[in-house]
Amino acid sequence: MKITETKVFNLTPRLKNAVRVTFLNRRGGTDCVSFTRFYNTEVKTKGQTFNAGISERTYAVEADRTNTYHSQHLSEAEFNWLQDLMLSPVVSVNGQQVRVLDSSYKFDSIDRLWTIELQVQSIFSENKITL
Repeated sequence: MKITETKVFNLTPRLKNAVRVTFLNRRGGTDCVSFTRFYNTEVKTKGQTFNAGISERTYAVEADRTNTYHSQHLSEAEFNWLQDLMLSPVVSVNGQQVRVLDSSYKFDSIDRLWTIELQVQSIFSENKITL
């Protein structure tokens, strides 16, 4: 006899394809973690101009693409382990090496859970067009 009905509630939206982050840990080995929450992408462009008599002309444009990944809620043990990610000099996202621009964490004192935000930029990308 079934007394209660089971229901599952997802409090945070999950990505259909998790982002796989690989990093060098403090012992010299590599670790992997999947970020399953949302991420943000920001693209900033900057043009370089020259004076062409009556007007200015653009002769080069650069673009910088930055991705910010948000972790799922982490226990204290998971957070302690992932501190290596925040300090690692070698990080890749889905197999592509990236430069960590910024990382931060937030602690929820009620639930005693952490989340990590990791802001990265691709190291090897075509980001400039010049005439």
